[in-house]
Amino acid sequence: MYGFLFDRGKYEYMDESSIEIISDLDELSPKTRELAISFLEKCKENGLSVRITETYRTQARQDMLYKQGRTTSGSIVTWTRNSKHTKRR
Repeated sequence: MYGFLFDRGKYEYMDESSIEIISDLDELSPKTRELAISFLEKCKENGLSVRITETYRTQARQDMLYKQGRTTSGSIVTWTRNSKHTKRR
């Protein structure tokens, strides 16, 4: 299941400087949240145990992940600073 979503809503839940991991489905855009819930239901119906580990990312967290493996230690884990995570999609 994959979709291009164009939600321009404004969300005020998180301090943009935070680097904490956010896995709350309520932090997603409404359409993405709906798709995530549908995905989880279909997985359950098919006997798949699935856990969503991260939903929304602040730009600070995305920047931190982008630096990993480039200017900080660790493996590269993302290819972009402009992730759908930061758009709540």
